[in-house]
Amino acid sequence: MIDDFLIPTDFNGDRLATMEAIYEDGTNAGPHDWTSFKEFGYTFMPLYDSNHIKLTDRFFNEIRDGEILLKMHFWSGNIVEYKLKKEGINILGESYIVEEPEPEPEPEPKLEPESKPDSDTGLAPELEPGKMETSKK
Repeated sequence: MIDDFLIPTDFNGDRLATMEAIYEDGTNAGPHDWTSFKEFGYTFMPLYDSNHIKLTDRFFNEIRDGEILLKMHFWSGNIVEYKLKKEGINILGESYIVEEPEPEPEPEPKLEPESKPDSDTGLAPELEPGKMETSKK
């Protein structure tokens, strides 16, 4: 039987929202294997004071040997991946960095060309000589 497993985590003020668990072949791992998302508090929980994510014995009781990819989803939108390798009662954990996507650059604002005064009259081309714009009352 495997006891709880602690994953060192630097939360940086972020909060854990949920966790996914998937075998290498793409099938769902752990309890409630109809979904890749695992139950918060039942199979995993954040330990903010000690900077860990705890995987419970309930999680390990329902996984088979092999590699399992965990995806930790945080409220900030960040996703951190962690790989477990289970062989019998032995568990090996390995983290790796997931590059955050670069934000899309905002398009450059299009500037309208400035009206240049007509070279003969000195007036803006929108106005004809001798005409004034008036506001309606």
